[in-house]
Amino acid sequence: MTKRIWLDAGHGGHDPGAVANGLQEKKLVLDMVLYAKRYLEANYKGVVVGLTRSTDVFYSLSQRARKANDWKADVFVSAHINAGGGTGFETFAFPGAKGETRRFQQALHDEILTTMRAFGQVTDRGLKQKNLAVVRETRMPAVLTENLFIDTKQDAAKLKDNDFVKAVGEAHARGIAKYLGLQEGENDNPAYEPKPKAYYEKGDSGPKVKEIQQKLIKAGFPLPKYGADGHYGDETVAAVESFQKKYGLAVDGIAGKNTLAKLEEVYKEVTTPKDTRKYRLMTGAFPNAEALTEALERLKKDYGWLTYEKADSTDLNPTYRIVTGTFTGKDTAEKFAEEFRKEYGWTIYVKEA
Repeated sequence: MTKRIWLDAGHGGHDPGAVANGLQEKKLVLDMVLYAKRYLEANYKGVVVGLTRSTDVFYSLSQRARKANDWKADVFVSAHINAGGGTGFETFAFPGAKGETRRFQQALHDEILTTMRAFGQVTDRGLKQKNLAVVRETRMPAVLTENLFIDTKQDAAKLKDNDFVKAVGEAHARGIAKYLGLQEGENDNPAYEPKPKAYYEKGDSGPKVKEIQQKLIKAGFPLPKYGADGHYGDETVAAVESFQKKYGLAVDGIAGKNTLAKLEEVYKEVTTPKDTRKYRLMTGAFPNAEALTEALERLKKDYGWLTYEKADSTDLNPTYRIVTGTFTGKDTAEKFAEEFRKEYGWTIYVKEA
């Protein structure tokens, strides 16, 4: 049976959440949620994941709960970063919650805390209950996580480590999986099949994203940390932005129509074997020496940069042909041959030099 998981990244848009030590809550929790989504979809069967947001946009608390309810999620998790001078990790459920919600909170809390402690000492602030809108208004087991304190030096040091953020996001996924009893393996849920898209952006994942990443790498825009992992994260956004800057495209980090078309063009250029052989163009025979002289004058006027010569001939055996200088690669030679045919109506042959 398909399990429907809703992940809610707190704050967003004009609301940055807690801000301290060069960090913003809205960005950290979005990264955690995207890592959780990717991990769930890549490692468990029969899973479909919904997100409140995959970009930097704002939704009210009631909108967040309504989206999960309308989607008929089986569980709901809202990720946050704490502030106020404390330290450590805590989770919240609605007051009076018990049964499935309590069991869900325990599974999530234990998995995240264990993962955090692999990076050093982390205080367990406990499994708590509080009248928070997103856990009050949702109609499924719902838990809000507070992942360390952004304004405490030792906690902020961990939050500045992307490996820690990634690990915490993936721990959210494993905690959800343990509660739901998800079976490990390739996601075989038809609802997960990537649908054709006109553009790809942060938060997307799947084979098409991996293909984009592979082409970026081939085009000279490396992804040194994660490589072509099929997840459109910050590293891929930065590579796309660099690509867009280099080729004069609108810089937004989104692989849209123009960016994808240019990427395909550049990819073909760098992966197509280069033809380094030399070629010349040779005209068909002109009827007489006067026609040959006239043709040479036209070439001199229109293509002054092009070197050319009369074909070998003798007084007894005049050929009245023109042979150009060399072109590198047959494609280049064919391009000019076609241009001459259209411009002058001549018969043009491409000959290897």
